Amino acid sequence: MKRKINILCGTWLLAVAALLAPACGSDMSSPGAVKQQGAATIQKTSKESTPSVRATRGSRYPIRGKLRSVNLSAKTFTLSGASKDRVFVTDDMTVITKNGKPATLADAVPGDEVGGLAENLPDGKVLAIKVRFGPKTDEENQASNRRSTTSRKNNSKSSM
Repeated sequence: MKRKINILCGTWLLAVAALLAPACGSDMSSPGAVKQQGAATIQKTSKESTPSVRATRGSRYPIRGKLRSVNLSAKTFTLSGASKDRVFVTDDMTVITKNGKPATLADAVPGDEVGGLAENLPDGKVLAIKVRFGPKTDEENQASNRRSTTSRKNNSKSSM
């Protein structure tokens, strides 16, 4: 019985160490590893030989709106805005979905509901990290409801 407990404890400690290693800044020198340099993250992908610069998680923000147009040659899409339209660029690492399934910019239809995650690039453009064309799926609605319920509970505990 003691041996089983020791094995379980050892496995648990290894799992925790593996989860915390990236947060502690350990260097993983594998080809797909992510390395932090100041405020930017550099990622090398197999699709391209030069690294693409993406900002750290703190500078990312959600996007929502109605799709006005898509420019396939420039890999951009435009969302209608109250005062002005917003243009977003995509790259090979942008995750695009439509109706809960993988999609491409060509699958987008003007008038679609759009949601996602974006970040500002140093050259002034806005890069779309994740894009969802069309309404949220039931799973996405349930996940967002769970997140909002959890955050409400945490806020009520912290105010006590």
